[in-house]
Amino acid sequence: VYRGRGRAGPTQRGFDPYALVYGYGWWYAVGFCHLRGEVRSFRLDRIVSVTVSEEAYTVPADFDPYAVLSFEQGAQTAVRVRLRFLPFGVDVAHHSRSYWRSFEEQPDGSILVTYESPDLIWASSVALSYGPLVVVEEPAELAELIRQQARAILGNYERG
Repeated sequence: VYRGRGRAGPTQRGFDPYALVYGYGWWYAVGFCHLRGEVRSFRLDRIVSVTVSEEAYTVPADFDPYAVLSFEQGAQTAVRVRLRFLPFGVDVAHHSRSYWRSFEEQPDGSILVTYESPDLIWASSVALSYGPLVVVEEPAELAELIRQQARAILGNYERG
């Protein structure tokens, strides 16, 4: 059972999982979707429930999960985010290392990381989840959105 983005409710489908792939900041199951009759990818965090079937299937010899993911994501724009973990937050950056597309330790003890996000709102959620441990290096639009959100958060607490 899968809850797709922007869908009214979850859909039930048969699915032959061929591979698990990390890309664009998410984990995906890639394989044959019986509902659509084609190879598709499904974000793991959107899978509502799974029932294991006893039916056997064969993964095609020429199957390339990254090609499927790249093709599907090609129509979607991704936001490239660069965060600086300040020296007192580097343990957190190390703990989440599999999430980062790049990971660069700096002479001042900070760590620069990059990752891709589906949009600015999601990118701001990720950055804000690290609180004062990070500074957004780029994009500038994300840094401005964080400033606006931080003001709104502060306003919620100043109202008494």
